[in-house]
Amino acid sequence: MIRCVYPNVAVLSHNCVSNITHSIYTDGWGTPEDYRVYLRAALPLKKGDELFAAYTYSMWPTIIRREYLREGKYFECNCQRCADPTELGTHMSTLKCTKNLCDNGVILSTNSLDDEAEWKCTHCSNTLKGSTIRKVFKTIQEEIDQVEAMPQDSMAIEARESLYRKYRSVLHPRNAYFTVLRISLAQMYGKIEGYTMDVLPDVLYERKVELCQQILENINVLEPGWSRLRGIIMYELHAPIIMLARNLYNNDVIDKTELRAKLMEAIELLRESSQILILEPENSTEGMIGQAATQAYQQLTGNLDELVENA
Repeated sequence: MIRCVYPNVAVLSHNCVSNITHSIYTDGWGTPEDYRVYLRAALPLKKGDELFAAYTYSMWPTIIRREYLREGKYFECNCQRCADPTELGTHMSTLKCTKNLCDNGVILSTNSLDDEAEWKCTHCSNTLKGSTIRKVFKTIQEEIDQVEAMPQDSMAIEARESLYRKYRSVLHPRNAYFTVLRISLAQMYGKIEGYTMDVLPDVLYERKVELCQQILENINVLEPGWSRLRGIIMYELHAPIIMLARNLYNNDVIDKTELRAKLMEAIELLRESSQILILEPENSTEGMIGQAATQAYQQLTGNLDELVENA
């Protein structure tokens, strides 16, 4: 692994919700002089706006992000996201209350800028120590690391889904660790042998759509604008929408007008995915997805009328 130091980029302030994105390009033979970093605004910016980069992974919960920044970057993050126990309404750190007879209560930190602060249920008197929450998150992260280390095959999909089910009664539906699992699953369904797009049943097309939509809900808040992850997930979302629409039409569930609307939805996803990812280095994974999105967008747009007419 190559680590690069870019002194000019290092002046950027940190925020757990960044407003810029960056790409590293390499030219020539890969000597240090060949590596260049390009910064782009992820959102519309006005003159005088402060530029923020995220020094940590945006899909981690607050207690883990702040620990990483404290130990690796030597500062305490007090950004708006870290200061909000709900993480700007995304509930990336939230747990379910498991106390008997508690109806729909969730566990939130009483002070998310204090890692030792008590966590309390919103509906009952149940409380947990900050250290207990950290242990829970560390345990789940270790289990995710184990499944991430597995070969990328059908067993890896099943292991992730099993982990998802295991913590369904513990974590809020939008918790960070569910989001991490969703990101993996969304990219595996449709690609892994036995789970390719041409053999998936409708229930797994629906599962892939659900995964992508749930990821995008959090990306809209935590990585707003033109982020690589948004581009990737939009690309992943277009295919199951098309496949489901085709099957629904063939089974007389929707008519040609609704079929066209679904295909237009897929076209819009491909358009934005292409716009985002085509800016990445062409030999990078994201760049290659961007090229695939561009090609699929052009083909689907050019053949839309024919596809609907001959459906």
